Amino acid sequence: MNTENYVIAGKTYQGAFKEDSLKAHFFQMKEYVDNGQLEGTVSVVNYDLEYASADSIHQLIGVLIDTLPLKSANIQIDTLMAQKALRAIVKAHPAVMPRPDQVVKKMQDYARKNSLLLKQYSIEQYVTNKEIWVDVPLAQDIH
Repeated sequence: MNTENYVIAGKTYQGAFKEDSLKAHFFQMKEYVDNGQLEGTVSVVNYDLEYASADSIHQLIGVLIDTLPLKSANIQIDTLMAQKALRAIVKAHPAVMPRPDQVVKKMQDYARKNSLLLKQYSIEQYVTNKEIWVDVPLAQDIH
């Protein structure tokens, strides 16, 4: 699919996997959207698609935005350059939804079979409570 650069406003987390801290970041971003402090889609950027260590992660938990928010010391802005991306749309109840790393693995398999080179990060977009879009930008232009 064609895409434009992803601009994410949020908080970076790097270190040991701590479910409570990650959930707190996620729900804080959801609250920003619900309260109108940020306009966009709650999103998570996974900077290491290889998931080198199951107990260590590097993520940006935030909101995919169209316009820049007011300056805030608590918000980091990251622009991820992309023109094309592979997108998986997962529609399922959260209790049975596959984990994003499982979705990315299938996307990597698809890319290998179709000679597509992917960048080493993914963007999860929590569109509704029963729908997630997982995008992995292509590393090369295709026409």
